[in-house]
Amino acid sequence: MTAAAGRYNVVRQGFGSVGIAAAATVLTTSTSRYHDVLATHVTMYDATARRWLAGATAAMQRQGATGYTAHRRALDLLNVNVTRQAVGLAYNHVFLLIAGLFVLVVPLVFLLSAAHADHDREVIVAD
Repeated sequence: MTAAAGRYNVVRQGFGSVGIAAAATVLTTSTSRYHDVLATHVTMYDATARRWLAGATAAMQRQGATGYTAHRRALDLLNVNVTRQAVGLAYNHVFLLIAGLFVLVVPLVFLLSAAHADHDREVIVAD
């Protein structure tokens, strides 16, 4: 019985580590991919992006930054906002992936045979 418990723990730890590594990999690649997709929509030709940058630049200039520094900070702030959105989309992607795998694995539970309690009992014979 202890050997089975040991094997169970090793398999559980091993597959748990593989699952976490896979989720982290999907999260990292999805973040990068979503950032690229979102950044293609934020251009200097987009009126909304121009208005946002103008507002952010003006706000930073009111705080005492020079025109060039305020514009660079506004661009950095815009990049932070795009990255935040990309991370949110990536976490949603990982969540849906894990939920989908869960839904696929749940029917396998019904294929497991029920363990009989009689086979797991130890018999102690008293003299």
